[in-house]
Amino acid sequence: EDLASAAAAIEAEAEALRAERGAEEATTSAYAAAARVAAEGMAYSAEQRQWVELSALSEAEAAAAAEARLKLCMSVLARETKRADKAHSRAATLTAGLDRRAGALDAAVRNEHAQLAQASRELECFRALKATEDAAAPARLERLKEEIEALRSEESELQERFKAAEGRKSLAAVKEVFTEA
Repeated sequence: EDLASAAAAIEAEAEALRAERGAEEATTSAYAAAARVAAEGMAYSAEQRQWVELSALSEAEAAAAAEARLKLCMSVLARETKRADKAHSRAATLTAGLDRRAGALDAAVRNEHAQLAQASRELECFRALKATEDAAAPARLERLKEEIEALRSEESELQERFKAAEGRKSLAAVKEVFTEA
């Protein structure tokens, strides 16, 4: 909000200057470009305490002006770096809870994804097992039917032998029937 109002104030001032100079069609970016070009040929003279044309300075004065400008840029850079570090620290403090929550949610999502992948693998294994079992079931049933039939015939045979032995009423005959089986 403050930035928007400041930008609007700057634009209004620029519009007033354009109207005053009779250059309503000139844009703010055109003025900024012209100011950059003009500044390239200028240097701040510490002795004169003002901005002068670079060509008006001696070589030593131009070097001193360049060094002073470099020091100014370095101090501005250091100040801005310090401000950025403070802003970063404040942002980290403000978002620490969100970062922890995001980490926890990320871990939960990864865990759920791993479980889903495991369940998918198990499902595929069970589908393959079912297909194998479905293919083998008729042969197993046939074998079981044959085994049941064999057991029934054996049981019938034993029942008949028991009846025959019972008819003789001899204990020895009953023992003989079951020891033969």
